[in-house]
Amino acid sequence: MIYEPKVMVSNVRGLNSRARRSGVRSMVDTAGASIVCLQETKLSVVTRSIVMETLGAVFDDYFCLPATDTRGGIIVAWDSSKVRLDNAHIDTNSVTARVNPPGGTQGGG
Repeated sequence: MIYEPKVMVSNVRGLNSRARRSGVRSMVDTAGASIVCLQETKLSVVTRSIVMETLGAVFDDYFCLPATDTRGGIIVAWDSSKVRLDNAHIDTNSVTARVNPPGGTQGGG
């Protein structure tokens, strides 16, 4: 089986309005990605319901870096039936993680 995750990265310039979340949802649906990285969410609190509204229920797991006041904010979400992310490192300005096949073992080195 060929393992080819699709990644979508977008500067969303804020997810504080329902209209913006709806627009991002349309973009995500069209992209058909298995991993979505959103930057500049401007959300100081990220809840599961916001992630589901913005990305859809298929994105069943995520990491986030909340915004500071109205600056920054990152969400990295994925469809666990297609890919697995682990070893997350959430820093002041970044989120990184290892990408693996679903149910696969961690890669070495």
